[in-house]
Amino acid sequence: MLKPYLFVDVTAAKGRGVFTRERIPANTVVEIAPVIVMQHKDREHLDKTLLHDYIFEWGKEKK
Repeated sequence: MLKPYLFVDVTAAKGRGVFTRERIPANTVVEIAPVIVMQHKDREHLDKTLLHDYIFEWGKEKK
């Protein structure tokens, strides 16, 4: 994580989550998560690779 005051912990009610030890000012970048946008037509091939576990679909049509 980008900020040293952030940490991952487990709660009894909701499982694992990200928490902070101090106030975070508005507009602070907490995390950067780059993505590779792939064509929907490539999904069948990607399902046969290690990338299968890292595919996230978004948008109205989940493509």
